[in-house]
Amino acid sequence: MTDTPAPETACRGSREHRVWRRTLVSAWCAQTAAIMGFTFVMPFLRLYLRDELGLTDDTSRALWSGFIFGAPGFVMGFAAPMWGILADRVGRKVMVMRAMFGGAVVIGLMGLATSPTHILILRLCQGALTGTITASAALVASVSPSDRAGFSMGMMQAAIFAGNAVGPVVGGITSDAIGARPAFFISGALLMVGGVLITVFATEGHSHPRESTGEGQTFGQVLRSPGFIGILLLMFVMRLSRAFPGVIFQEYVEVLVGERGDVNTVAGFLLAVMFLTASITSMLMGRLADRVGYASLIIAGTIAGGAICIPQAWVSALWQLFVLRILLGVAAGTIGPAMGKFVHASFPPSSHGRAFGIVQSANSFAFSIGPLAGGFVNAAFIPHFGPVTALKLPFAVAGVFQLVVGFVAWGVFARLRGRGGECAASE
Repeated sequence: MTDTPAPETACRGSREHRVWRRTLVSAWCAQTAAIMGFTFVMPFLRLYLRDELGLTDDTSRALWSGFIFGAPGFVMGFAAPMWGILADRVGRKVMVMRAMFGGAVVIGLMGLATSPTHILILRLCQGALTGTITASAALVASVSPSDRAGFSMGMMQAAIFAGNAVGPVVGGITSDAIGARPAFFISGALLMVGGVLITVFATEGHSHPRESTGEGQTFGQVLRSPGFIGILLLMFVMRLSRAFPGVIFQEYVEVLVGERGDVNTVAGFLLAVMFLTASITSMLMGRLADRVGYASLIIAGTIAGGAICIPQAWVSALWQLFVLRILLGVAAGTIGPAMGKFVHASFPPSSHGRAFGIVQSANSFAFSIGPLAGGFVNAAFIPHFGPVTALKLPFAVAGVFQLVVGFVAWGVFARLRGRGGECAASE
């Protein structure tokens, strides 16, 4: 005799499945719009400092760029865990709304800035108020079935990469056509659209703290989860190495472009091709993470990313950089879904806010220190090697860094597997 679920159990399962699908779709669209908004102008901020705010000295611009690019991550590193605790207490949806609407206001105000100091202050406010990636991931993870968690996290990573693919292209064309200041207002409007989508369509269902019967873990319990600290450290160093050359990317492209006046557009397309490739890869790897686990994907993506990053320092033509950015997108798209799967598998929904908040904190500090370090290295090397060579070196440093992290990750997961640790490095 075959057991069949009770009608009310089947009905509840059907409702929860609808909640998951509706929330995933709305969060995917909102996250894509939000990332488009953030990347609409952010990749060209260094040129904005030079052309609109009068920061023409190479060394001063390198230092200011490092501080400005790194400022949000530094503040977010402290704010994210607090937002995570609040998410587990009052709900994840309202945290996504806070991040979206807060970002819309702050980014829009950057279009009115008249000095680098104004931009720095607004970037600090951005770090305190935003965090759409982690807030959206916590929301989606809390409603996702266990056997679809990798797929859900892969889709959310795809949204991030899709927004990163479209935003710089459209933003670069817009900045070249009408100037950077109006582009900031468009950027804010895109974040506003994301906030409205979440407000109207997303829902938490039974995973909302008011309805959930599960008791959330404390911060200490989350941190003591087997393998979590090791994963955080690996992720921190990996993100740090990826953020290291970002602050000088636009001016590096300007060197390859030469006298052409469309550097923003070209830089936008180079960023877009990487993120488009990463978006497609994320959707595929999300399904794979549900089948093979996260450890192998993290190791492969990190080592491949390092090996691909190093040759960017020696390209002599745009087409070479174009090819390397495509390959880098494949590596980046491999890592994200695996990280999301790790958090979903390691913690109950009642602790997803805290867990993703800690992950966001590690990411934020990495993305804060990375550009700052890249800016200082660029400024320090300019007197010794000249401005062009100083633009190349961060790519080589970042690549070597990622290779080291990848091989360390290999050893860490092997040790966890040998101890029979939680991940068995592959769940």
